[in-house]
Amino acid sequence: MIKYGTLVRVEGKYAVLRWNNGSSFIPRRFLPSEARVGDTIIRDNHHYYLEEDMTPNFDALIKQHYKK
Repeated sequence: MIKYGTLVRVEGKYAVLRWNNGSSFIPRRFLPSEARVGDTIIRDNHHYYLEEDMTPNFDALIKQHYKK
């Protein structure tokens, strides 16, 4: 299953990802080394990828969703 989320923050060895249905903590080492706060992350069967083209748009959609 493919999911899209936003990298919210990094706390030590863990990263916090915000999905459209909640948040999760994952080990930072699972993310691409170039991933930065605010980037859109794609999760596909426990593999994480950086989606640079979607980052601004997806983050805006998540913010809009939580304003409701």
